[in-house]
Amino acid sequence: QYEAYVDLSKSIEEIWSGFRKSYKPLINSSKKLWKTSIVPKSEISLQFPRFQELHFKAAGMHTRSQRSWLFHEQALMSDQAFLVMQYDQQDQAVGGALFLLTRDEAYYGVAAFDRSLFHKPVGHIVQFVAIKELIRLGISRYRIGRCYFPSDSSSVSKKDLSISRFKSGFTDTFLINYAFHDSLS
Repeated sequence: QYEAYVDLSKSIEEIWSGFRKSYKPLINSSKKLWKTSIVPKSEISLQFPRFQELHFKAAGMHTRSQRSWLFHEQALMSDQAFLVMQYDQQDQAVGGALFLLTRDEAYYGVAAFDRSLFHKPVGHIVQFVAIKELIRLGISRYRIGRCYFPSDSSSVSKKDLSISRFKSGFTDTFLINYAFHDSLS
C-alpha cells in the first residue's frame, strides 16, 4: 500500500516546486474565487456543524458515525486538529478539510467539497493553506493518505482513484506500507 507524504522540513518554495505542474495555476486562481482560512478555535462551535452539513450533502448520506464527528470536534477543541474552510463570495461553505495532529506528523483526516463546483479548483487551495499551517506549527511530516493506482486491483473504485490522483499531486514522496494477510483462514 502506498501512502503519500509531504516532507515539511523543506521550505515552502521546495514543497511548491514538488506540486503537480497543473496544480499551481489552480491554487493561484483559487485565491480569487474563494475565501479560505483556518477556523479559529473560538468559531469551531459555529463552523464545525457547517462542515458536517457540507460533508453530508457531498456524500448524499451519513458516512460517519456521530461518535466519529464527536472525536473530530474534541480534537479541534484540544488543539489536536485544525479545520480549513472555504467559502464563496456570499459566505456559503463550499469546501473544507480537517487535519489531525501529533507532535511530529499531521494526517489529512476528512474533507468535503460542494460537488457541483468540481469544474472549479475547490480543494487545491485548502491543501496549500494546510501545508503552510503545518510548517508554521513545526510539524515535520504531512501524511496525505493512502493512494491507489489503476494497477492495484480491479476492486478499486473510480472515486478512490480520483481522490488518490488529487492527493498525489501535492507530493513526490510515497512510502510503502506492507499489509500481510493470512491466506490460510
